[in-house]
Amino acid sequence: MMPLASLFFGQQRSEIGSIVVDAVIREVHENTSQVTENPVEEGADVTDHVRIMPKMLTMDCVISDTPLSLSVIRNISGAVGSVTELISGRTLSKDAYDKLVEIQELREPITVVTGLKAYENMVLERLTTPRDSRTSNAIHFTARFKEVVVARTKTIGGGGSLADGVKSIGAPTSDLGSQVSLEVPPSSPLAAGNNVTTLGTQEVRGATGTFDVLGGLRGVL
Repeated sequence: MMPLASLFFGQQRSEIGSIVVDAVIREVHENTSQVTENPVEEGADVTDHVRIMPKMLTMDCVISDTPLSLSVIRNISGAVGSVTELISGRTLSKDAYDKLVEIQELREPITVVTGLKAYENMVLERLTTPRDSRTSNAIHFTARFKEVVVARTKTIGGGGSLADGVKSIGAPTSDLGSQVSLEVPPSSPLAAGNNVTTLGTQEVRGATGTFDVLGGLRGVL
């Protein structure tokens, strides 16, 4: 007779990485969004203020020691080599538990297949395995998974890098125009070694470099 869980979730078997689950008692699929608590300006794009959170998945599962098919044994047999090992003390439930713990400790994203959909890039966040006299020949566990959102970088054409662009923006460009050099004759009071008490007012006019000295020195140069 087909198990009630199989009737509820359909014929497709659920998988956690390489582990095929015998029965899924319950699935909880969580899709949440984080909405800003600050007021949104009228007319603004509301989607800019809503962030999609990583998907969450919780599964209540059962893996029995009774082999359902050779495919189940092959999928769980990362540590199990043959049916002989199962009879000698190694059971499907124990090896499945060890594999689940290994998945969690490796901290690598896996694919989880459920009766509703397949999830990629899922990390086993929590594993709960209660044991009592009724579950001695199987494991009944609850596994909680959380999606790892993968960000992908995009290369923009045109060559160069952002740093080069910033440097070009920060480099000032200026035109200083014509530079005028004034040579002072040795006979001028402004020449080195001559004592000048008062030079009055000095002014430079335009780009021609006209130089006037007031206070008795006008016309010396």
